[in-house]
Amino acid sequence: MVTFTHGAYPTSTTRSEVSVRDEFLNTLDGKGFEISKKSTGLLRSMQRDADNKLITCPCADPEPDKDTFCPICFGEGFLWSEDWLDFYSVEMSGQKNAVEEKFRSMGSEKTSMHIFYLRYDIVITKDDKIVTLSTDQDGKLTKPHRREHIFRLNTVYPLRLDNGRIEYFRVKSIEEDVKYLNHPGLA
Repeated sequence: MVTFTHGAYPTSTTRSEVSVRDEFLNTLDGKGFEISKKSTGLLRSMQRDADNKLITCPCADPEPDKDTFCPICFGEGFLWSEDWLDFYSVEMSGQKNAVEEKFRSMGSEKTSMHIFYLRYDIVITKDDKIVTLSTDQDGKLTKPHRREHIFRLNTVYPLRLDNGRIEYFRVKSIEEDVKYLNHPGLA
């Protein structure tokens, strides 16, 4: 039974429909005979002030020095915090498109583009970054945890279906070439 009150979207649905949100979570976590396809990394959330502007690190006076290690921002120039993040990613390098050409023309020799698929309940903005962590041959995180790559977000798409609810996020990103992804004491 589907009920329409007004507009194109139904206000109620039957449970016979496939839940895209549940299917995505099953892809990440594995269910039944499926294996988990998620990777674990970090979401670097940029901190903002009351006016919704990024908070500048004290080292960025007048601008951040990317060649000198700052123990607060790691050369980012802004304050941030990191939280665990489960995702599924696809590398898009080698495919020609306008975004890749734009970054190549800016002098970036290696442009690694990724698409990340994230859970529906995450809070993410275009200013945030995704950090991948190093893994062993079995795909388990190495200890101590070591940041391997950092990706600047290009676009954040909330994919919506039933009644406009977010099912998952698709995030297009470009790998950044940074000098200090980890503390210099971490080999």
